[in-house]
Amino acid sequence: MNKKFNHYILIWGIMLAIFVIAAIAASVILDIESKGFFFGFIGVALAYFAEIACARKVFAQDSLQKFFYNIPILQILHGSLFLITVLGSACMLIPQVPDWTGAVVCLFIAAVTAIAVTKASAAAEIVSEIDEKVAASTESMKKLRAEAVSLSTMITDPEAKNAVKKIEELLRYSDPVSSSETAGLEAQIAVRIADLKDLLQKKAESTAIQDLCTKLEGLIRERNQIAKETK
Repeated sequence: MNKKFNHYILIWGIMLAIFVIAAIAASVILDIESKGFFFGFIGVALAYFAEIACARKVFAQDSLQKFFYNIPILQILHGSLFLITVLGSACMLIPQVPDWTGAVVCLFIAAVTAIAVTKASAAAEIVSEIDEKVAASTESMKKLRAEAVSLSTMITDPEAKNAVKKIEELLRYSDPVSSSETAGLEAQIAVRIADLKDLLQKKAESTAIQDLCTKLEGLIRERNQIAKETK
């Protein structure tokens, strides 16, 4: 993200430099010395620095997904900066505008922007928290699926292989989201899968493997039924 922010700050710096140079040139060419020009210039300059401070927080996100969720903040900042630049420049260059207008306009837009950024940031945080909870709640079933897939490579007997394949498919199409209601059964399933792995490593008889797969199948179906009922 630091590389992206470096590119962003380079563009930001160029835009700020263009504004400062244009403002100084306008004041010299048009011979402007009003307080309104000064207030407008300060307001726009402060908006630029506020924008880069907020943008830095967006680029500081620790994952690409969180950065994506915070993109609306950058869009709000860009819109706000554009408005402040245009309206602030108008207050600077139009002598008929009261001196205090530039400051008031910039402060008003800044206040609206702050509210919008706060709401967008809160929304991004909520979505990120939901994603983290979903990821945590599906971790258990992902591990069980991975274990089941690894078992099928350890079998040569056709009947036993079919029984293990059935377990693998049952887990694959099971609801991936765990809950407190399914946690107990998932722990039992994990124990049974470990027992099955042990049997395979010991090259146990096919009937023993199939019997254990039948018990495992019953546990998985019971777990899936509870998962369905507690939705």
